[in-house]
Formats: sequence, structure tokens, C-alpha cells
Amino acid sequence: MNEIDFIWSGEVVSMIEKEGKYHVKLNCSSQLVELAIPETTRPCRLGDKIMIHGHIRIMEIFRVNSTHNRDSKL
Repeated sequence: MNEIDFIWSGEVVSMIEKEGKYHVKLNCSSQLVELAIPETTRPCRLGDKIMIHGHIRIMEIFRVNSTHNRDSKL
């Protein structure tokens, strides 16, 4: 697992519990962020507007897509 500092806020559009992780997809303005977080992290519900921030352990970042610019990065 990697530890990184970040701030993402957006609406939860998908959340699936799978193999001890929550696969969460956030709609963050023009970006769709999909990541896996440890099962010990508090789960959320579809439609919740949440902010994931600080220094936490991210198991995987699957993809970051931008609807405006495919090369944009967080």
C-alpha cells in the first residue's frame, strides 16, 4: 500500500465491497475517480457528497478520467 496526501471531493456514484476493500467511484467536477480503500474506512452511500482528504493509505487507484482533458492529472 502507498501513503499519499490528497484531497478529492465529489458525489459517490458507485461503491462496491470486494475482497476486503471498498471500490468507490467519485464524480469530482470534471473528473471521475475510482479507488479502492481499506474496509476499515467508513463506508458511504450512493449520492453522498464526500471529501476524502489527508494522509491515508490507498490500496489502488484504478483510473482518473477527465471529461474535458484526457491528459489532466490530479
